[in-house]
Amino acid sequence: MKIKFESASIAVQDLDRAIEFYEWFLDRKVSSRGKFLTKFELDNMDFVLFDSKNSPHDTSYGDNCILNFEVEDVESCFRAIKEKNLEVTLPLMKMGGRVVFIFKDTEGNQIEVFSLVWLIV
Repeated sequence: MKIKFESASIAVQDLDRAIEFYEWFLDRKVSSRGKFLTKFELDNMDFVLFDSKNSPHDTSYGDNCILNFEVEDVESCFRAIKEKNLEVTLPLMKMGGRVVFIFKDTEGNQIEVFSLVWLIV
């Protein structure tokens, strides 16, 4: 069986606040916005914000998955997140072949940001 990862969705409590944050963080505008779902088209997949206020489904927030984003300069991204006064749950550190940190977005979801570390031997 061949599986293709197509999208990731997270529930948000305040859609406008989440859109503002993710347009800043992802450095791109929303691709499409519907009644329940707002989509960002990323390189190989879609990232979707699920507006729970307009949904008939019960929803839980935060800690339902950790999204991972690779950036070229993790230290610069870390400074930008700190300037936004977002809660950092794992400080900037080296883990294996990565420099990584984790923070909570405006909706309480944990987001991991990392850069690969290239070792010259």
